[in-house]
Amino acid sequence: MNRTVYIEIPLHVTGFWFSIEEDDPLYTGSLGAGINLSPGLIVKPCSEPYICYGNSKLSFKTFDDAFKISGYRKIGLEFEGDNLLGLGFGLSAGYTLAATMLSGILHEHNPTWFEVGRYVHVSEVLNKTGYGDVIALLTGGLEYRISPGAPGIGLADKIPVKTKVNIAVSIVGSMTTPEMLTKYGRKVGEYGPKIYSKFSRNPSFERFIESSYEFSRRIGMLNDDLDGEIKNALKDFIGRGCVYGYHRKKNLLLVYYDPSCEEVYDVLRNLWPSKRYNIDNCGIRIV
Repeated sequence: MNRTVYIEIPLHVTGFWFSIEEDDPLYTGSLGAGINLSPGLIVKPCSEPYICYGNSKLSFKTFDDAFKISGYRKIGLEFEGDNLLGLGFGLSAGYTLAATMLSGILHEHNPTWFEVGRYVHVSEVLNKTGYGDVIALLTGGLEYRISPGAPGIGLADKIPVKTKVNIAVSIVGSMTTPEMLTKYGRKVGEYGPKIYSKFSRNPSFERFIESSYEFSRRIGMLNDDLDGEIKNALKDFIGRGCVYGYHRKKNLLLVYYDPSCEEVYDVLRNLWPSKRYNIDNCGIRIV
């Protein structure tokens, strides 16, 4: 191809989930629901086999292993902006999907997203960096995982969101995915299936927020102190019905609010590093 190919990666945050382990990593995955956010990241290929941003270079095992599994020639990515890897945005899957797809295109493998997604899903499972992010990023929007596994094996649906909503995302901690699984894994296994079962009876945007809040409270990611701090900071807006709800995933606090109450975002960014997002209904894509 003569032109430079760009890929746009949404950010993905799971609200609640539980893992299903099988001997074959293609069939291992998670059931749950999560939300894709924009603005995400726009990346392009670069000659060095790293993720390059500014003067920094980054590589990680999930990224490297996907190229070994696919047999594709390893390439890197270049982007501008902050490095958000490791915060809970699903970017180990996002970066790896983008790089593997770009390599396939540039070296004329003629890949499909499902084909590339299977390579990346297996790499994610083997490295325990994510069990549902790949299929979620390919689905877009408010995704609802109804069958576990890699794309084409697992299945995800997309729930329409009719409510006008802004989403403030604040960084409130520091934790890797393996650390999260070690610390909260038992409670995820205990509460995840129960919350998922209740959600499945009537899946909706409102139930997603309620279920995600219950999940983050039950497993302990949203503890009493943090929950109390949020309620106190946003009490006026909660009372006015401006705040639809909130939940925590790993290092991230997501607050859903009516766009007419932009002061909600101002309050949050005075407490923690924060950014405003919208729902990305398209999923990962070539632009």
